[in-house]
Amino acid sequence: MGHRSSKLRLKAVAGVSLGDARDGGFTLIEVLVALTILSLSLGVLFGIFSQDLSRTRDTERATEARMLAQSLLAETATTAPQSYGETDGASGTGLSWQLKVSPYPQHDDQNAQLHAAVVSATITWQGSGAPRSLTLMTLRLIPKASS
Repeated sequence: MGHRSSKLRLKAVAGVSLGDARDGGFTLIEVLVALTILSLSLGVLFGIFSQDLSRTRDTERATEARMLAQSLLAETATTAPQSYGETDGASGTGLSWQLKVSPYPQHDDQNAQLHAAVVSATITWQGSGAPRSLTLMTLRLIPKASS
């Protein structure tokens, strides 16, 4: 009997009533509130993960564009442009590019065999929601145009 009375005292101290059967479970409204909170939390987490995926895709495209621009500029180092002008094209992955060779602004020596030229590679692509572009520039020596 002493053991049973100590259990009753522990339950009474803990605030648990022994006679009420409804205290053992959750009401329907408590379950609905818990599910609502859970669904809102999952919605927020889903939004965060989808933004991260979108940023990752944008970063990958920007990296691909930078590599293409560097490749185009490196190609002009091995096969120097013969004249001023523009060339354009597209990659197989949806990047459009334009290579532009223009005279360097302050070139005074008319007797030189080579002239400085500004070579710019511009890459454009469709980003998340808006078109994006990247331009890299360098200087190259090109042969003097024959007159």
